[in-house]
Amino acid sequence: MPKRIWEKIGEIMDKNKNNKTMPSEFGRLPTNIYRYSNSFKDEEWTNWTCLYSLPLLVNYLKNPRLLNGWAAYVLACRICIKHTITQNELANISKSFQEFWKSYERDYTKKDISRLPAFKIVFHYLLHIQESIKDCGPCWAFWQYPIEHLYGMLQPMVCSRLYPYKNLVNSIIIMERFNHLKYLPKFHDQIFPKEEKKQYNDNQVFALDNNVEEL
Repeated sequence: MPKRIWEKIGEIMDKNKNNKTMPSEFGRLPTNIYRYSNSFKDEEWTNWTCLYSLPLLVNYLKNPRLLNGWAAYVLACRICIKHTITQNELANISKSFQEFWKSYERDYTKKDISRLPAFKIVFHYLLHIQESIKDCGPCWAFWQYPIEHLYGMLQPMVCSRLYPYKNLVNSIIIMERFNHLKYLPKFHDQIFPKEEKKQYNDNQVFALDNNVEEL
């Protein structure tokens, strides 16, 4: 699609960023895909693919075959991220990814050898996701969200370009030593201040004498 179309889509996403009615289950609020797609992580790409792409592209993909091909990909992705997947859904994953592949081959590359670089190897991998789920279970069992989160924690700890690995090891050791100070009574009260119990007005809190829980 032309650059101006992506700019419009990005503007729409920005306008909805402050939408307070958006369900919290959606995770992060939509991020302008035109401006920040290069810094998108797995969560942003998942939200874009499964939640925002079809509503935002429906008015710009004028060719129904292009939209249907992308819709097949979105359907397969939505099933893949489910925590439990039935045998019927597993068959739908394979069918939908095959539909997307055929659509991509027909409408984008048009079986033209000069467009061979457009056949990314990752598109071929899509055809094997059904087998991977059969062998390893649902995608959440082996996807990369946890390791990306870990990388996000480790990267700021590296400040030395000359000895990055040694710097990382030392930073982790210092952090863990600090975390263990809370178990030493001698240092606990000095470093970790006591949490003050919140005080509520009687007209704001309801509690029973024999119950710790407050409402």
